[in-house]
Amino acid sequence: MLGTYFCSYVRAKSPFVRMNFGVVLSSITDDRNHILMADLLSHQRAVALQERCLRYACCVRSFIRSLARYGVDRVDNEQLWRSSGSIGANYIEAREAMSRKDFLYRIRLSRKEARESLFWLHVIHPSLHRNALEAWNAIVTETNEIISIFTAIAKTTENNSSQLAQNKSQVANR
Repeated sequence: MLGTYFCSYVRAKSPFVRMNFGVVLSSITDDRNHILMADLLSHQRAVALQERCLRYACCVRSFIRSLARYGVDRVDNEQLWRSSGSIGANYIEAREAMSRKDFLYRIRLSRKEARESLFWLHVIHPSLHRNALEAWNAIVTETNEIISIFTAIAKTTENNSSQLAQNKSQVANR
């Protein structure tokens, strides 16, 4: 039941999902202020995602602790414990990346860890007691959302990288 509370908190309080950044940016006319505001909003989104990853890891840990009384395999729980924490740790590393390539690598690694967490959630699913299913469903939903977020970040970064390379080649050809 405790896991359900944490997961409900994650979904209800997550600013990353519900912020409408376009309205704020469209009201700014000065180019310099526009760039500063875009950087600020980008930073706020990054912090919100980092906090979301932290809350997710805490939610999974709470869920795993609640499974101890039902005799779910300890090794599977430990794998889920590790992979859920690695999502946020790799995202922190991505934010501190030295290059765009390093950033993209860390984002993909975060997505990979989220997929691994989803795998371990499905492994432990058959041995769950029916009282734990509600929390399990909430965690699986949050895991899928995190995977989607990291997939979108990776695609956007790839598109921006290819556009940047294309612009450089056009300038070089002139």
